[in-house]
This record gives sequence, structure tokens and C-alpha cells, in this order.
Amino acid sequence: MNVQSRIRIGLVGPVTLALGACAVEAADGAQGPLEGRRVLAAMQAGDVHFAAAHDGVAMPALAPAVTTGAVIVRASAERLVLEELELELADLFVTKQLGATTQVLHLTELRLRLGTQADAAAAWIDATQVSGAAPADLLLDWSLRASDGRVFPLATQRVRAALDVHLAAPGGGEAIASVTSTAPGLVWELGDITVSDLSLALVTAESGDMP
Repeated sequence: MNVQSRIRIGLVGPVTLALGACAVEAADGAQGPLEGRRVLAAMQAGDVHFAAAHDGVAMPALAPAVTTGAVIVRASAERLVLEELELELADLFVTKQLGATTQVLHLTELRLRLGTQADAAAAWIDATQVSGAAPADLLLDWSLRASDGRVFPLATQRVRAALDVHLAAPGGGEAIASVTSTAPGLVWELGDITVSDLSLALVTAESGDMP
């Protein structure tokens, strides 16, 4: 399962997560094209945005790629639940100036995942469209790679995010889900570098397995 995406660091507003999949496990008594549990994978595009600053001064954009990813969504007559989200991210190089000296921090083993389910009340527009909004925790795993190649795991960062979910099956066919996720405020501190104001956007094209 290959994912092509990009991450940018910069102050942004809400963005949209779009997903495509077919049902892989139907709920008991489920009716209609959307009700049931779906694994959505094979991501084709996406963005995660932050704001970053060095000693309070805004830093240039940073853009690691998303290498793999998947989500699990479940819809019923009353609930719309984002059960799982996992993204594996490429290494990130954070450059800062200390007078005439340039220092590069090499972040590796980056992974963004859902810490708690986003369990929303289902607002059905019709049999082929349902929406919901709920808070959830996002977890960011990361490590620091030293110049000699040694890797030092850093503490997992927990971010409280707001998720807006929309699930549709145009023409009763393959399902498409869109989710907007925002998390204003501090995400992590790495010495004199701060990263804040997370928002997330992804696109998937087909069903698959969690990575």
C-alpha cells in the first residue's frame, strides 16, 4: 500500500480529509450503501500542517512525505465513528540559524495516529450521505537521529483535535469519506523550536489493510 502525500509546517485553517473505500465488514443488520465498517487505504494525496517558530520567530515551511497510511470508518443509523488512523511519515529536517551557524535537526520514525476514536452522532442527509463531528486525540511518535547515526526516541506527543466527518457513496457505489481535522495550540517543543496549530488532510483511493 503506497501513499503519496506531503506535510507542510505553517499556520493554516481547516483542511479536508478525503477517503475512498468499499465495505470489508458489514455491521449486523446494516442497511444501505454506507452502513458498516470500512478500511480505507492507498492514499494518493494529503497534507498535515503546523505552525513552527524558532525563539518566537516563524520558520520556513517543512514538508516530510506520508509514505503509508490507512483509516477505519464505521457508520450506523445513529453513529459515525473514525475508529483508526495511521500515517507513516518520511524523515523531517528542521533547520535553524544560530548567528552565522546553521543547525539541522534530523527527525525520524515519524508516525501520526488516532489515540481515541472520533465517535460522532450520525446526521443522515439521505441514504447515501452522512455527517458527524467529534473531538479525538491524535498521537505523534518521533525520534531524533544524531549526526553519528544513533536514533533517540522522543516522547509521544498527544494533540486534542476537532474532527468533522462526511461519508458518501455517490450512486450507491464506492464510499468516499471527507474529514476536516484541526488542533490549535502547541503540538511539541524541541529546545527553542515550537510547533503548533495542527490541521490534517488526506485522500485515499481504495480499500486495504491497516499498515
